[in-house]
Amino acid sequence: MVYKWNLKSDTKTSTFNKTFGVVKRIIVSDDGKFLSTISSDSMLTIFNIFLGQKVFKERAYLEADYYSNPFPAMYAIHSFSPNGKYLSYPKTADSFRIVNLVDFYTRKYASKLNYPIRSLLYTPDDNDLMLISSDYNIKLYYIKDYDFETNPYFESRLINFYSNEIRKKRFFKHT
Repeated sequence: MVYKWNLKSDTKTSTFNKTFGVVKRIIVSDDGKFLSTISSDSMLTIFNIFLGQKVFKERAYLEADYYSNPFPAMYAIHSFSPNGKYLSYPKTADSFRIVNLVDFYTRKYASKLNYPIRSLLYTPDDNDLMLISSDYNIKLYYIKDYDFETNPYFESRLINFYSNEIRKKRFFKHT
């Protein structure tokens, strides 16, 4: 259950009660029109804040379930685009979906990475969608002026992230 509060008057203004699992993550679109939750039952739900109703619901991929690992950081992160047109979320360990927030059309894309998807984030300029895998590699998808309803493929490039390479090396003290 998610509550919307008026902080000036300290009163509850809305209740969004369409989830059955424990809500693990809540995000609001930059334009303030939509609220999205991911709950422990793997359900992603999008609410229209102004209408106070659910407008989209679908199963998402979660890297760990609530009972085996209750820490929110283990849950895959979904994201609204800065322009408020799209929401992206992990659909399976190796694929993601983009939802058009105008007509709620969705399309699924394969990540083609060796490790499960950890999070999806839009760049602030709305030009790229960053997919971050659980081995901390980043794949950038160029999305500026992209019509994903008619084109099932993205241009992308892989950025290897080497900051955790130090954990893979052994260091010995020479005497």
